[in-house]
Amino acid sequence: MAKTARQHVFDGMETLPDGLVPFVEERLRNALKTRWRVEATNRVPNLRATADGRISWDQQGLLKTMTVFWKNAFATVLGHAERSYVSELLEVRNRLAHNDAFTHDDAERALDTMRRLLEAVGAKEIAEKIGNERDKVLRVKYAELVRDVADADKALARKEQAAREAKRAEQAEQNTPTFQWDWVDRDFAGPTCVFESAGTGQYDGAELLKQFNGNKSAAIRYLAADGLKYSQIAKILGIRYQFAYNVLKADAGKEGRGR
Repeated sequence: MAKTARQHVFDGMETLPDGLVPFVEERLRNALKTRWRVEATNRVPNLRATADGRISWDQQGLLKTMTVFWKNAFATVLGHAERSYVSELLEVRNRLAHNDAFTHDDAERALDTMRRLLEAVGAKEIAEKIGNERDKVLRVKYAELVRDVADADKALARKEQAAREAKRAEQAEQNTPTFQWDWVDRDFAGPTCVFESAGTGQYDGAELLKQFNGNKSAAIRYLAADGLKYSQIAKILGIRYQFAYNVLKADAGKEGRGR
């Protein structure tokens, strides 16, 4: 199963102490001499020494120690950029502790910041390992971007196709000839025929087909003579648009040949 963006960041932070511990302890030892462990545990909250006198380091302890002792132990070998990396990674650690979500952009930036800090302290091998983790995030990010672009292109193509089809249908309706058949008897059904639903002005397709004994072509001609368009006829009678179109076009052709 592929890692989430948050898992990539978590794994990177777990690797961070491997590169920072040797550097941090060396700088503290140079600046504070033999009392460096006592000074560190006294001034950095939640930093504890083990029974054998060693410091029990974690990401937060390391980064806070660098912040607390920056002027005394780190400012002479690291610059403002590296100090900002430390502050940023403290925020990343807090987000992980609060189970915040990470986007691929968040993960790429966090891992790149880890890599830069590790390179600055001379932990090249660990920096390269975290850089590889960042590259994995970038590959996933770009793959998703390509997929999103492809999906957007497909959606746009469907939208344009629908617009073209709608335009063709509109043009076809605008070009529909007006049919007048002398044989259509508007009083055909007599007083008992209900071609329109009472009070609605809408045709009752089922009733109309019943009056024409199920003859859909006759019903189509009847509605066309009333001035309805292909799409309206198809909707009323529950038939395909093309069926109505074919019937009326065929009749128009016969009229043209008969003249």
